[in-house]
Amino acid sequence: NIRDLKTDIPGQKITKENAIYDVATTFLIQKFEGKLQKASDFFSEALVSAEFNAMALAKIMAMLNKTKPLYCQNCYQSPCLDGQGVTRENFVPGATILGASGMGVTEVHQLLREKGNKFDARLDSGISHECTLNPDWYKYKC
Repeated sequence: NIRDLKTDIPGQKITKENAIYDVATTFLIQKFEGKLQKASDFFSEALVSAEFNAMALAKIMAMLNKTKPLYCQNCYQSPCLDGQGVTRENFVPGATILGASGMGVTEVHQLLREKGNKFDARLDSGISHECTLNPDWYKYKC
């Protein structure tokens, strides 16, 4: 059912063509992980094909440009955790964080492993370091 595939966009008619572009755009947002370079590389390869429709490319690129990622590319949350303190409940391995000046380890860069009231983090130097889990000391930097 087209109405099931189509999200309501004010002023836009619900048609089979629009629904197809919406489905394609949603798929490509996930495939490109919100990264413009991945989209550019994909479409550069597609243009080599004589079968490729330039109008379809233009419409999908326009929709990709207007569509926001479904979640943050750092903390994988919606809404994003930017500026929020790191806790056991919101711990995201691989996320980029900042250490508060004068508290904890200020050279922290990335979360690695949660270990109860402690966690392992990658420091700016690249080495791993054990830190105390305190949301006042460590914040997400998305």
